[in-house]
Amino acid sequence: MMKKSDIEIKYLMFDPWDEKTVSKLESYDEFKPDFGVPKQEFITYMILCYDLNTQLRKEVPYFNQRKIIAAELAGFKQNKDSTFKEDYENILIGENDLANEAISKYIRLFASPTYISLVYYWSILTSEFSNITASKSKDYKATIENISKLEVKINECTKILYGGDEVTNIRRTLYESVERENLKIRPEDIAYAEDIDQLIESPYGEYKPGKLKFISHK
Repeated sequence: MMKKSDIEIKYLMFDPWDEKTVSKLESYDEFKPDFGVPKQEFITYMILCYDLNTQLRKEVPYFNQRKIIAAELAGFKQNKDSTFKEDYENILIGENDLANEAISKYIRLFASPTYISLVYYWSILTSEFSNITASKSKDYKATIENISKLEVKINECTKILYGGDEVTNIRRTLYESVERENLKIRPEDIAYAEDIDQLIESPYGEYKPGKLKFISHK
């Protein structure tokens, strides 16, 4: 069983057990609410499970097992039958919307190239859907194939960011933040059917993404 002493804190963005970490994260709106459990416990769990440099990603390949270990290290309360109490379980299974938003924000704080790619793929996907609904596509078969390819890429990016196959509600919260990103991607930067394969392999092309501006939930 993994212990607190086994965790290499120096590689993490924040010390998961430091009380100052809570106050630092509370500078962002997503970390200000009451999550239904002690905030220190939630923050500790979030960092141990979702930090891009957490060793649990390497040492615990199975995502659900990783969540349980992170929860135990964070002190999540359990019932006598070793199941987690309801408020804690809701965080683990993505039924706590406020916790979902905080986790999504924490991942975005890393400004990972994978996240930028996810935003770009999402923008292209939106354009492809627009082509169909506006009857702009000359080749519906190709457009549908493009959409399928983009869905694969989006799923790959999401899996990398979360470190595994996350539950639907938590993934949805991340995608909502993706939709709000203001990358100002020009229409001419988005290739359609004939260019989609090249775009998927090198999503930026000649476009140079600027500094991300994270938009808080308000």
